[in-house]
Amino acid sequence: ADQVERLRTARLDYLTLGDRAVRLAFEESWHILTPDQRHTFKLLGLFEQLEIDADAIAVLTDHPRFRAVDQLERFVSLSLLHPAGKNYRQHALLTQFAHEKLTADPDLYAQMQMRFATHYYTVAETAADYHTLQPFWAHFQRGIAFAHAQAQWQHVYDFVMQLSAAWFAQARLTEGRVAYALALDAAEQLADPAAIATIALNCGRACLQQSDNTAAQALLERALQLYRDIDHPAGISDALVWYGYHCANNLHDYEGAHEHWIECQAIKKQIDDRNGFWLAQCFLASVHRMVGHDVSSAERLLREIVSADQESPLDPSLVIDTLRDLAILCMERGDADEASQLCDDAIALCEATQNSDSRGAIMLTRLMLCRTQGNSVDGLRYGKQCRQWFEEIGVPRYVALTLNEMAELYRSAVHDYSQAKKLLNEAIEIQERIGERTNLIVSHYILALVYHDEGSFESAIALLEETIAAARPLSHFYTPSMLKKLEIWTQ
Repeated sequence: ADQVERLRTARLDYLTLGDRAVRLAFEESWHILTPDQRHTFKLLGLFEQLEIDADAIAVLTDHPRFRAVDQLERFVSLSLLHPAGKNYRQHALLTQFAHEKLTADPDLYAQMQMRFATHYYTVAETAADYHTLQPFWAHFQRGIAFAHAQAQWQHVYDFVMQLSAAWFAQARLTEGRVAYALALDAAEQLADPAAIATIALNCGRACLQQSDNTAAQALLERALQLYRDIDHPAGISDALVWYGYHCANNLHDYEGAHEHWIECQAIKKQIDDRNGFWLAQCFLASVHRMVGHDVSSAERLLREIVSADQESPLDPSLVIDTLRDLAILCMERGDADEASQLCDDAIALCEATQNSDSRGAIMLTRLMLCRTQGNSVDGLRYGKQCRQWFEEIGVPRYVALTLNEMAELYRSAVHDYSQAKKLLNEAIEIQERIGERTNLIVSHYILALVYHDEGSFESAIALLEETIAAARPLSHFYTPSMLKKLEIWTQ
């Protein structure tokens, strides 16, 4: 034990399990343990750099919790484990050693993989709220991977579906996509068309949010076709909602998107799915505003959703998105007070429902409000928070939106044209990389304004003309403003 402690504190990070001194020290400690303690120690190899909690060890060993704690504390006293808050951690080489001992018995390893997976599925299933899940995200991923490795296909599918809503609400899209890939394989092994379609739809949604549009289109098309093949009205309408979103935001097929959402609403009404019906209406409102430039119709559609929620509560994430879209409309017509109140209401609902994903979008709306008010201090603070958040969760489209808003603040309020151009060039690079054309128009328009403000009039006019030419085929909502600006500049 003394040798292990010296190795751990002095130079363990620079050694490998193949080093003779390391292995001798570990084997010495191994032989000190009782047979029952050796069994428990082997099971630590399942965790591989994850925190080790006593509840899991109790389940894995079939021991009472107090006995599991006693064994873990014994390992601490032998420097085979160290405390980490309420839990424990193990050095990578010790975990590797434990993993070797465990995998030397393939039957035990397979049995313990599934016991690990079942335990953490139960943790997910019985969690009181999303905060309860926070310490275990990596454990859930490991459990899903273990179940997949053991070809427990139904368990993989059930585990992934148990966590699906949490991944979206907590903006854990990257790890969600990893798990969806395993679940899609599991559903295919089960030869279950409904399960395949459900996973394809959810993974397609995650891809949409992360601007992986090629993957999103393939997955959403597959989901929609499978649901149609098995005549699954709820699934068909769910797929139509998100395929319509893809058509509008990535393909700029607004007519197609409109048709998908109208078909969706007809089905949702027939099967009495209020949330699905009003979600389609929320998306329809965005097309009225952005393409038809019909702000009054967009506002009417959104306020109908608010009224429906007041009559009987709707899905909080839908209400949050509706409040945010309404706040943007209020900003555009100059009602900053109502826009601010709507943002406050949306943030309160985010906090009440632990919705981290939508909270980022509301912060971006706050940034937009600061920009319209010329409040550079608060706006740039929101901007830094937004950028950090969207980069962390891997949503490049919203990173670029944030950069656009910050650049406009630097241009119009701070008059720092150099910084504005720097941010716009970053936004343009991101949008060109992900194929985001709608907001790329906005970036170029702001850049033209920067050129004009700093006195580069010819460059400003040339860029604005190019931007208008690119915007017209998209029926871009900035086209009227840009045409008016060009007329002023060329008089």
